[in-house]
Amino acid sequence: MYQFNGVVFDTRPVFKLSQLEEIRQNRETYLQELEKQYEEKKKELYSLKIIDLPRWKKLQEETIDSFENEYQLNKEEILAYSDPTTLKNSKYYNTCREQIDAVSSPDREKMFAAWKNYTELKSKNNADPKGVMARFDAKMNDPQKEDYALIDLIGLGFHNCANSSFRQKRDDEGTSYKDFDKIFTKLKRTCDEP
Repeated sequence: MYQFNGVVFDTRPVFKLSQLEEIRQNRETYLQELEKQYEEKKKELYSLKIIDLPRWKKLQEETIDSFENEYQLNKEEILAYSDPTTLKNSKYYNTCREQIDAVSSPDREKMFAAWKNYTELKSKNNADPKGVMARFDAKMNDPQKEDYALIDLIGLGFHNCANSSFRQKRDDEGTSYKDFDKIFTKLKRTCDEP
């Protein structure tokens, strides 16, 4: 199950205008690729044989939940880069209302204000807060400032909000491996060490 812990799908992060344009132009292809990956990985995940103990059943349920949510989040992001109003129907609307309302509002000034607030908040946790705000100011004065705002508010703000709403806090992986090892009387390990 550990191969399903974390990022499961080939994602298309958007940090630059060229990546935003690419995802807009290839939206249908990317959605089809995501759906294909989803179906393949779902078949594999749902068919795994799990140790019949509560700890492992719970881990399986959490893994399936994260998998389904990650798929949904990726799908919503691909759609939102072309049409931010699609996020109004997001599974994560109640959790991430602030980000969604900002990017889906017809009032662009509301979106820009939310973008500035988000950037100011994030700059406080950065080693170079003045540099973060200088880059923001440059983007805010760019003719494509609306696209820059979408990149930050969807790709960072919404994504991080939604992602943190479903990622389970895992027990220490070492503990799980030790518990797994206890089930067997003889184990053979293959290591990369010389």
